[in-house]
Amino acid sequence: MKAFSQFTRKNVGAFFIGPLALIPAVFILLSLEIVFNNQASSTMWMGLFPLYAAIGLAIAYPATLFLGVPSVVVLKKHGRLTLTNLLLVGLVPISVATLFVSPTIYFWLFFASCSSSVIIGAWYVYKRIE
Repeated sequence: MKAFSQFTRKNVGAFFIGPLALIPAVFILLSLEIVFNNQASSTMWMGLFPLYAAIGLAIAYPATLFLGVPSVVVLKKHGRLTLTNLLLVGLVPISVATLFVSPTIYFWLFFASCSSSVIIGAWYVYKRIE
């Protein structure tokens, strides 16, 4: 007998493992920053990678808990749980926060790609847990 339903197990697994997809996303974004902006700053950017990853995870886990899991529950209840809908729901808070913090396309693209990587990572785990 299993103590938790399959839906609960999927949500818990997606919550704990999904945000870890942020680590390669930050690495790729910082690598692109080095390639397209300034090669001389590569040491500085790669030195900041652990800091960016740690801060990103510190934001990703609470955001997944307070925004992602309720979104999955509501979308599942209404029969609209798809990756596309989750990505759209995930981009709304990023877009609103970008408007208030720094309304530039570069800032929005950075956080939208990080948010999308967490959503895709959580979706992958959610679909793979039996």
